[in-house]
Amino acid sequence: MLLIKIINFILFQIGWVTALYFNTWWSGLICLLFAITNFRLLFLHSVPNLLIGCLIASLGMLNDALLLWHDVISIRSISSFPFWLAGLWLLFTSTFDGCLSWLNNKSLVLLSFVGAIGGATSYYAGCKIGAINYHFWHLPDFVFFALNWALLFPALFRLNSLLKAEFNSGT
Repeated sequence: MLLIKIINFILFQIGWVTALYFNTWWSGLICLLFAITNFRLLFLHSVPNLLIGCLIASLGMLNDALLLWHDVISIRSISSFPFWLAGLWLLFTSTFDGCLSWLNNKSLVLLSFVGAIGGATSYYAGCKIGAINYHFWHLPDFVFFALNWALLFPALFRLNSLLKAEFNSGT
């Protein structure tokens, strides 16, 4: 299982870098393929777990869509929600039961802390790479993203756990 978690981590990192550096449909496709690979490696019943991942990812995409709609961030040359970002969200959800599984059954405080640091630094890195742009000064943005992710990450992580428990109790 450790090898699968390492593969999960590596595929996520490759997908994240590819998506943010290239911002294209094919980088989104790479993220989707890596996500499907991760779900297949992690679960015997990969289709229901992939559907749960899609639901969780759609909530993350809603968060980013609201950020785009309210001009908190912008993404170069898009007319709609970017495919690479959708693929990246699905790939991210595949880490919940992979390399991030150590967070299962941890306190909301720890999940909030991990979300605040990980989420804010991810958006900051995305800005430095040029994949997204902030419309405000960087320090308030960083604090905003930290607060956003301090709430978002624990909610998505716990929802994932609840849906998986519900699915497993029904099988």
